[in-house]
Amino acid sequence: MAEIVILLAIKKIGIALASRVANQANVQFGKYKTQLQELHGSMGRVARELRIMHEVLCHMDIRNRNNQVYDGWLEEVQKVAHVMEDMVDEYLYLVGREHDIGSCFYLKKGFRKSRSLLSMNQLAFKVKEIEKDLSHLSETNKRWVPMTISGATSSCDYIVKRGQDLANISRSLDEEDLVGVAENREKLEQWLADDDLECSVIALLGMGGLGKTTLAANVYRNERKKFQCHAWVSISQTYSREDVLRNICKELFKDNVSVLSKSAAMDITCLEETLKSFLEQRKYLIILDDVWTPETFDDLSRMVIHNDKGSRLIITTREGDVAALASPGHILTLEALREDKAWDLFCKKTFPKETNHDCHAELKPLSREIVSSLFPEDYLLKRKQLVRLWIAEGFIEGRGESTLEEVAEGYLKELVDRNMLQLVEMNSFGRIKEFKMHDILRELAVDLCQKNCFGVSQEAKCEASLEMDGRRLILDKINNDVQQSFSGLQQLRSAITAGDSKSPFTLLPLLCKESRYMTVLELSGIPIKKIPDAIGDLFNLRHLGLRNSKVKMLPRSVEKLSNLLTLDLCKSDIHELPSGIVKLKKLRHLFVEKIMDPDWRNINHLSGMCIPNGLGNLTNLQTLQALQVQDESLRHLGELRQLKSLRLLNVKGIYCGRISESLVQMRHLSLLSVNASDGNEVLLLNVLLPSLQKLRLRGRLAEGCDNVAYCSIPTVIVKTATADVKLKHFDLHLLIMLGYSFPGQWVS
Repeated sequence: MAEIVILLAIKKIGIALASRVANQANVQFGKYKTQLQELHGSMGRVARELRIMHEVLCHMDIRNRNNQVYDGWLEEVQKVAHVMEDMVDEYLYLVGREHDIGSCFYLKKGFRKSRSLLSMNQLAFKVKEIEKDLSHLSETNKRWVPMTISGATSSCDYIVKRGQDLANISRSLDEEDLVGVAENREKLEQWLADDDLECSVIALLGMGGLGKTTLAANVYRNERKKFQCHAWVSISQTYSREDVLRNICKELFKDNVSVLSKSAAMDITCLEETLKSFLEQRKYLIILDDVWTPETFDDLSRMVIHNDKGSRLIITTREGDVAALASPGHILTLEALREDKAWDLFCKKTFPKETNHDCHAELKPLSREIVSSLFPEDYLLKRKQLVRLWIAEGFIEGRGESTLEEVAEGYLKELVDRNMLQLVEMNSFGRIKEFKMHDILRELAVDLCQKNCFGVSQEAKCEASLEMDGRRLILDKINNDVQQSFSGLQQLRSAITAGDSKSPFTLLPLLCKESRYMTVLELSGIPIKKIPDAIGDLFNLRHLGLRNSKVKMLPRSVEKLSNLLTLDLCKSDIHELPSGIVKLKKLRHLFVEKIMDPDWRNINHLSGMCIPNGLGNLTNLQTLQALQVQDESLRHLGELRQLKSLRLLNVKGIYCGRISESLVQMRHLSLLSVNASDGNEVLLLNVLLPSLQKLRLRGRLAEGCDNVAYCSIPTVIVKTATADVKLKHFDLHLLIMLGYSFPGQWVS
């Protein structure tokens, strides 16, 4: 976690020292060139020192992570990194935001020159103090913090050994120690015993601690006698191919002393040939425990012969892409224990000497609470929302030609594949839609965030004053008592409310006034009625979420939020956007639709908003939901060439020609939704959309529209109000036509 804090500080220093920012600073403070040079020099030296510290942390022996001296030193490093982040933000604030600097931040004008010079001198002094602090911390590290020395066990070796120790414990558990595995054990035994002579690969998939190794070991002990030979090998993230090969041979040849002694002297090529020759005519059972990558499995599977003797290869893994290499239908996904089974296991381990392992009556309430803490929270996270928040926070960096959203979704998929997050629902295209975090991991994450001043999660139960050390605040529940208790909000970067609330959010004016470096304000589901004018002073704000709020109007000052990437007003009470909205040139996602008819019976079940003159300025928009089409907006719609998701409302037949011309410019458009203004309007969109995956139409289609070749994707599903059918001429992933007939040819 500390590494992230330091990286964020380094990233911001890089922005401040970028040539275009430096040029802007020289224009703004040309008379104070000496002070600027000193400040820039100090920033550069701080950045270099932080980079070295980051490398030190990455290579620190993991056993030091529980060392009090190390923890104290690390806490001081984080404090300095946070102070440096504040100084850089203040510098950017002072330099001015008149021109686009092509970075994550715009800058602010308005200070009198004398005051600006005073502030610049203060900044230069403080940054020099940070230099001294970092130098002192480096010396302290050398004197007091225990480091990995030559010959000592490395962090990777320690992790591997610790993992192997835990795996050995899991393998040695007795039958009576197992709870809630009967169904999975039966399925696994069935796969081992079936009549299929082809060598089958079986995968046990699940997050760490669910009992994959324990289950595999139990079945292995009971079933191995049914095979002519068998072996168990533990793999690690830093495995050695030769070591694994020799361990397999030791297990297989342990009853043949002659072959075993000869194999010890063989090189890896001879050893592999000997192993394949030995397995070729034998029915074998091999367990590869804790495989981390598909490449590892591919490499290991080439060591053995996939014969037709009824052999079985079992892998345990946390990674979905590894499990996908199993034979068809042979993936066993382990889930957390049901509450009753978890209670049985708890009692068995806690009260081993009691009759039937009964829990004492006076201890039951506390014991139940302990067991319940092991279960997943009910709060569901949405993929797109989390991706937007990550980008707003600056956690995501571009990679090649991929967009920030694509990079972030790759990270999210990796977390799900590694079972760090639990998949709840997928969308029509097999992508993650909703997921949740297991409570054990959540508690660990919350603890790390609070310990490292990264963020605070507050359920708003305490009445005592809450001193804000963290940079991010998540409110699970909101009441007036807690909102009055916060103090120290100056350093806050993000405020997020989780879930709906009926209590008014009185903290917002204070946040707008004191948290001048705020980056994320996600206040969806909160009955806010008014946004303070002071929100325009949050020059760093990149995400503003007011979904399902009671806000009726945005202040004109929002036009000053030049860094804003996401503006979510969906289902709010806002009916009109301020004219200055078109000045937000960095805006990537704009949500302004409202649901008028939840049952979707009326053709006008949705309403959107008109964009003021200047829609063409918003050239970075990727999401626009939903635009109330008018002549003025149609003139500039084609300039939004980065759009990936577009929803158009109030579409008249006479608009279709110009809409088609605009759509041709949108080479990245994957979702298009078009609503006619009424049931009599005829829609004709003759346009080729090569990237389109999902089309949602509501209205009457003109003759010939069903012959349009939208793209070359073979799967076609048409959803109507009454049934799912196939459509002959359309060639989309998903076509949704609701409410009105059309002349296309239906086929069953």
